[in-house]
Amino acid sequence: MKKLILILSVLSLGLASFADNEKYYNQNLSGQDFSNRSLKYSSWLGSILTNANFTNADLTGTYFDDAILTNANFTDALVARVRFDGVKWGRTSH
Repeated sequence: MKKLILILSVLSLGLASFADNEKYYNQNLSGQDFSNRSLKYSSWLGSILTNANFTNADLTGTYFDDAILTNANFTDALVARVRFDGVKWGRTSH
């Protein structure tokens, strides 16, 4: 029983790792897969997101100010009211 509770706890933490209203300031999240997630009103200020995948993600109201988004994939992402001030783009899919 204790093993089952531990496994379920670990799985739930993994699923809740990236959610709405999160703050990812100055983090290196290169290569992370954020596809098909709701990340509304999250902040990614100064973060490195090289090769990050935001395909089909809901990024409504998100801030990417001063982030590095080289080769980031925003295919079919919802980007209403997203702020990209001072972003370093490189090559990006959208």
